[in-house]
Amino acid sequence: MRQAYQEQLAHAGYAALRARAAVVGTYDDHDYGLNNAGAELEHKDLGAQLALDFLGEPAGSERRQQVASRGGIHAAYTYGPPGRRTRLILLDTRYSREALPDVDLVTKRGLEGLETPGDVLGEEQWAWLEAQLTHEPRANLTIIGSSVPVLPGLSAFLMGADLCEGWHRFPVARARLLRLLARTGTTGVIFLGGDYHFGLIDEWDAQCSPLGYPTLDVVSSGMTHAVMDVLPFKGSRLWRWFVTGKQ
Repeated sequence: MRQAYQEQLAHAGYAALRARAAVVGTYDDHDYGLNNAGAELEHKDLGAQLALDFLGEPAGSERRQQVASRGGIHAAYTYGPPGRRTRLILLDTRYSREALPDVDLVTKRGLEGLETPGDVLGEEQWAWLEAQLTHEPRANLTIIGSSVPVLPGLSAFLMGADLCEGWHRFPVARARLLRLLARTGTTGVIFLGGDYHFGLIDEWDAQCSPLGYPTLDVVSSGMTHAVMDVLPFKGSRLWRWFVTGKQ
């Protein structure tokens, strides 16, 4: 992993980006150390530190020094003047995430009106997130970076819900997140997700979203990868038209 990070840092295009802009971020499973891994990963503290090395996090920073006590490498940043203030909240959906529930179990229990237990963030990060959402001055736009999508709709349908990760595998935790956003009166929420290996935008309209306004989840991994490259139904002209508008 350390070598892979060094190769990325040495990439001419990425080096040019870092020279012109501040780069912040969090990790996903392959940066963390193992595909689809969560709290059970044996060397998760090492994975966290390697990711922070890559991001250029200062050696003595609170974020770096308190990974274990804070339950991850989550961080928040504020941009813009009053009236146009943006809050960027980067979650850690790996360090404290409980075992990935089977999607068939989640679906079956949901149809029976039962909840499927399981958490994504851990109590330390939940407390931190609420503090960030109520931090003054409040933001006009809140971008929440989650390494896995929060509102997978079309994306999970296309990929196969049993094949992809996401908050849909943790319905109790997702409901808790959305209730927290609603209770704190957080405005202008946009989720920024990844993990699916292609770019897509999911939307819950105002009637579906507990926030009371249209809520977007921008899946951006990566912006250079088309959904048709991974769509299981590649031979279907109908599916190609449905996704891209082209036959």
